[in-house]
Amino acid sequence: VLFEQKKIKIPNHPMLINSLHKIQRKKTESGLEKFEALEDSTGEHGDFAWALAMACHNARQKPSFKII
Repeated sequence: VLFEQKKIKIPNHPMLINSLHKIQRKKTESGLEKFEALEDSTGEHGDFAWALAMACHNARQKPSFKII
């Protein structure tokens, strides 16, 4: 969604781009969406994509602590 809304840009980083292409959205039997990473011959499981997703999620959250 952040890419579609043009709220995020990434560098031309082949490993990150490859990792993002491995992520697939699937619907569960209960109708919820889940995301899975396709495994390749290198054993990489979308680690860069998951790290980017967690960073974006945390950036949108209100801080739960105060930095002094």
